[in-house]
Amino acid sequence: MTWPLLAFIDRLLSLEANWDSYGALPVKRSAARRAFLFLVQAAEHDFIQPAIVPTNRGGLQFEWHFPDYDFEVRVSPDGSAIEFFEETSADTLEGRLEDDPGMFEAALTRLLERQRMLAG
Repeated sequence: MTWPLLAFIDRLLSLEANWDSYGALPVKRSAARRAFLFLVQAAEHDFIQPAIVPTNRGGLQFEWHFPDYDFEVRVSPDGSAIEFFEETSADTLEGRLEDDPGMFEAALTRLLERQRMLAG
């Protein structure tokens, strides 16, 4: 699962400044390295492939979208932080992995459950 995503991240590293015509910064290598580590962890849990998008500040974002459920993981440009956002029709949860690893793990567990529910 991870190799096509890693190749895609490598292509995102070639984006130049202003790639979105609104002054976006190029993707930073430190963000790509941290994103790689996250993908390795995600592969251990057998997640479905996320959409990967560059952020306008030089980071990367992973996104999973299902009916009535969204989960996003944003890697900061310097790779120092991973922020997450989880939204259902009834609840929203967001935070930083570094601040509350337990909450992040719980959100990943819910993502896996949603994935299995939709596959089953």
